[in-house]
Amino acid sequence: MGEVLEHVENASEFLVKARNLLHPDGKIFVSTCANCPAVDHIYHFHSAREIRQHIEDAGLSVLRECIIPLENIPEDKWEKEKVSVNYAALVEAL
Repeated sequence: MGEVLEHVENASEFLVKARNLLHPDGKIFVSTCANCPAVDHIYHFHSAREIRQHIEDAGLSVLRECIIPLENIPEDKWEKEKVSVNYAALVEAL
């Protein structure tokens, strides 16, 4: 599910539906962004932590994740400085 979550009205509901369609041994690749406003982005994530929380609230577990900031700023300042980040994760059902 690449670069989809920011284009749906209810990201949490979308993730739950994806989990319900998942084979018991299946995995989902999720990619999206935080702090990256765009005309076609219906849902705006504010941090990688928020994205991860949506994933976990949907009954999914993050196996691996990659977070890449668009600016060279230390990670502990990303949220405060509202740094745009690309987020990708491999997830599975709990």
